[in-house]
Amino acid sequence: MKTFLILLLFLTICSCKEAKENISNPQKTTTENNKSFVISCGSGCAMTYTAENILQNGTTSIKVKFKVEMYTDEQLSDTYYETYFFSYNKNKEIEKINLEGKNENILSNLMPNAQDSFREFATEIIQTK
Repeated sequence: MKTFLILLLFLTICSCKEAKENISNPQKTTTENNKSFVISCGSGCAMTYTAENILQNGTTSIKVKFKVEMYTDEQLSDTYYETYFFSYNKNKEIEKINLEGKNENILSNLMPNAQDSFREFATEIIQTK
């Protein structure tokens, strides 16, 4: 199981580095190669977040729709979609990330490794804006 997670994480990191966004339209930005990251959710569980749609949402916010795939014991067990709002300041530093429909900042209530994954993703998309 650990080997699978390490391989999955390695492949995800490699694909993120190669991914490039088409940012010609400031209102709607889609990914050419989907950016993704993996979060471990406990013993035998991993979740892959793949960005399917990235939209500039005002001057300091980006809306991202993710396809979330949950793996249990290396088998795909569930697939669903989640939309997050990435809010940043004028210096392009991430300030908060909210799941659509929720007021909670996930940067203060997720596990530290999950927070780090979301922060790294946020840095990557904010720098392209």
